[in-house]
Amino acid sequence: NKIVNNLYSHKPEYQIIASQSAYNVTVSPLVNADILSLMNSSVSWYLYQKNIYKIIYEKLNNLPGNLNFDQWCKITSVEDIETFFYGLFCSTFPEDGNISIDCPECGNLTQIKINASQLSQVDDIKGFKKRKDDIAKNVVTLEDVKSRTMLFQQTCYKLPESGVVVKIKTPSLYDHLEILRTISEDILSKNEMSTTNLLYIDSLLIPADDGYYAENGRVTILGLIDRMSITDAKYLRTSIQQKIEENKISFSIKNVKCPECGHAHERIPVSMQDILFTAISERV
Repeated sequence: NKIVNNLYSHKPEYQIIASQSAYNVTVSPLVNADILSLMNSSVSWYLYQKNIYKIIYEKLNNLPGNLNFDQWCKITSVEDIETFFYGLFCSTFPEDGNISIDCPECGNLTQIKINASQLSQVDDIKGFKKRKDDIAKNVVTLEDVKSRTMLFQQTCYKLPESGVVVKIKTPSLYDHLEILRTISEDILSKNEMSTTNLLYIDSLLIPADDGYYAENGRVTILGLIDRMSITDAKYLRTSIQQKIEENKISFSIKNVKCPECGHAHERIPVSMQDILFTAISERV
C-alpha cells in the first residue's frame, strides 16, 4: 500500500562504524514487528541469538557488497555488536527516554532520563580514531573491508606449565552462532567462560614426541581447559582478555547526576544491548 509506505518510510537512519570489522553502515529504526520478535525468548539459545542477529542485519543499509545473512555474519566481529545495538537505539529512540542504572557511587538502582547524544563510544586505543577515519573515508568494497578487518588475525600464547600453544583469534558472529548450534546448552551453561573460550580459541597445539599436534574440536578443547592447572588456566584467561581488550568498543553515558545521592558522574559504562532492550520493554 503506497499510502502506508509513505507514512512509515521517512524514519531517520543512523550511521555507525563497525571498527573491528572495518566497514560503515546506516541503521534503520526498529518497527513493531521487530520488537515483538525480539521479545520472544521461548526458543533455544541458538535460535534466540540468530533471531537478534537477523533483525540487526535486516536494519542495515549500504553494506559493502550485496551480502546475504550468512556472509554478513562471517565478516562481522562479535565485539562490534554493541555498536549495532547503539545504532538501533539512536535510530529507534532519538527522543529522550528513561533507563535504569546502578549508581557507581551509592549503589542505588535509579531511573535517569537520557537521550542518544549522552551515549558515547569509548575508544581506549589512541590509533583507533585514525582507523575509524580511514574506514569512514576509504571503505567502499568488500576488498577494502578484507584488507582492514581485524577478524582472522591470530595471536599465539604458550601456556607456562604444559607448554600447550593457544591460537587466539577475533571471532565473528558466524563463529558465535556455530558454537550455539553445535554445542549443547548444558555444556555451555556449566561454565560462563565456556562460550568465550570457544569463541576466542581457534585451536590448541599440544606438545607431542615429534613436535605438536593441533586440536580444534570444540568439546575436546573445553575438556582440556577443565583439566588445566590453575596457573595455565589463569594465563589462558589473561590471554583471551588481552585479545578482547585490544580493540574493545565500549559505551558509556556522559554527564549523569544521580537523583539519589547527587553525585555527578562524568561517565558510567553501560551495555548498549541492555539499554536498547530496556527502552523496548518500557514501551511494550
